[in-house]
Amino acid sequence: MEREEAVTYGHRLFGNFKPLLTIKSEGFEYKGGRYQWSDIEKLKRYDSLFWSLVFYQAGTPLAYIFLRNGERIRIRGRVLEREAAKSNVAFVRGATSAYDELMELIQQKLNNAV
Repeated sequence: MEREEAVTYGHRLFGNFKPLLTIKSEGFEYKGGRYQWSDIEKLKRYDSLFWSLVFYQAGTPLAYIFLRNGERIRIRGRVLEREAAKSNVAFVRGATSAYDELMELIQQKLNNAV
């Protein structure tokens, strides 16, 4: 699933969209830096149904992207949105459709890199 155009994910606060990640086919941009998919060391997710049921309020979906340079990107699944698109929140898990889409894309890129 290669994307020709850039897709931006971020958070909306009081109606204003604040970009977090911009995804491109060759990599992604985060806080002004450009990274290749090979720069990701690992993806750690806390978003399973078990996680949501055991840690009900504190168990909001969360993921960390660990980069090879030592940086860590935190992605909160309940508030993540795709720019210019409305996200739907899953009832039990509490993750948005944009979060699920982004996690699937990153996991696919990591699996292809191996």
